[in-house]
Amino acid sequence: MTGLFAGIAYDGKGEYRLKYDSLTGTAPTPYVPLSIRNLEDHAATASLSASLWDQVWLDAFGGYVYDRYAKSGGGLYGGSIRITPAAGFEIEMGARHSNISLLQGELGGETTAGISLNIGFGGSPRATPFSLW
Repeated sequence: MTGLFAGIAYDGKGEYRLKYDSLTGTAPTPYVPLSIRNLEDHAATASLSASLWDQVWLDAFGGYVYDRYAKSGGGLYGGSIRITPAAGFEIEMGARHSNISLLQGELGGETTAGISLNIGFGGSPRATPFSLW
């Protein structure tokens, strides 16, 4: 290993409904509104990044997330592998699990995975980026 980085992070996200409409549908099909709700998530995490080889990084994070409107919270954790073939250019593949939903219209826990391509303007590889995706 050529490098080990540690970090802490706080992330907040909010989505708020400004107007609430209640409509009735014509029979036999009643009006069914979308499950859009007020959403405000707060997450605190700790992370570790380790350079496995010159251009390959392993990232891991864990912490706690709380939804203020749903009044529920729980663990948030995940990891990724990053490949940095050139300065300012990296490909990241990762997965995350949260005990509460961070997406609009969903309730309960969720597990997500993704691939991202990050392009910067040179410089050295960065430590673990944390985002709620």
